[in-house]
Amino acid sequence: MAVVVIGTSTRSVVMELYGNGDEREASSAELVSCAHELRMLERSLLDHAAQDVRWPGHASDTQKWIASWDKQYASLGPCGSLDTARKTLFRLRERTVALLHAHLRQNLPLTESIDRMINQIDTRFGSVAR
Repeated sequence: MAVVVIGTSTRSVVMELYGNGDEREASSAELVSCAHELRMLERSLLDHAAQDVRWPGHASDTQKWIASWDKQYASLGPCGSLDTARKTLFRLRERTVALLHAHLRQNLPLTESIDRMINQIDTRFGSVAR
């Protein structure tokens, strides 16, 4: 029994240190390409999320960019040693989308209320600078 545990522990250490061979599947050009795509996907995710927080209320647009982002993510080629970054980026996507849904559910009514009050002033006294 102790041999199996030690063997499993050793295998885990070796896998952590040297990987499982996926790194050899991706050429250096593929790694550079993957790094570029991961960076672009991260920026796209965060930029779109920021827009949705700033200008909420366009759920159809949100669903479109999320679907487009997911297609781009799915089309990534081999990432080898960047596979952990790839998985982490998807976790960031999941958390960001959950945050957006919570924001829309909880804060959109507040934003709409503020806009209605300001629009009343616009109507009564003229345009308020934005």
